[in-house]
Amino acid sequence: MFLAKKPSPAENKSIMNQLKYLLINLAAISLFIIDIFLKRIFLALPGREYFVLGDFLKLKLATNSGIAFGLPIDQRLFLFLYVLIFLILAYWLVKEYRKKNLIMISALTLVILGALSNLLDRFFFGAVIDYLDLKYYSVFNLADVMITFGVIMIIVSGFKKPNRLKQY
Repeated sequence: MFLAKKPSPAENKSIMNQLKYLLINLAAISLFIIDIFLKRIFLALPGREYFVLGDFLKLKLATNSGIAFGLPIDQRLFLFLYVLIFLILAYWLVKEYRKKNLIMISALTLVILGALSNLLDRFFFGAVIDYLDLKYYSVFNLADVMITFGVIMIIVSGFKKPNRLKQY
């Protein structure tokens, strides 16, 4: 009969960190997949509107060939900027993994996967597919929410003192 060796506190901490990284990535990837799935549904059902919260929140297909809020931009310039920003974010994410900063890892993962979802739309459909329509706002998608929430997390964590920021 084999007896399992009890893990040391350092091994326990390492296992917990790995579990946290796994959960962060699973959550972000799940949102990424849900966004792609919803985009495909609305592409298959153009012209349909679904009222979720009366007139306040509707689900409907809209496309955006510009950048944020439909602002026009040269596609070559856009692609160059997108790739440059993506590389900077990926480098930053690797640095945060080395620091074991869960807040920044979560934030950057959301931003990168949200941006990737919208970039895939541009490659495959020539425009970003939006489907969430708030009454007093423009139409957007879950990827936009991921990007926005990730950026807010980055900004808020920037206001915290480094010694108060919980790092693992």
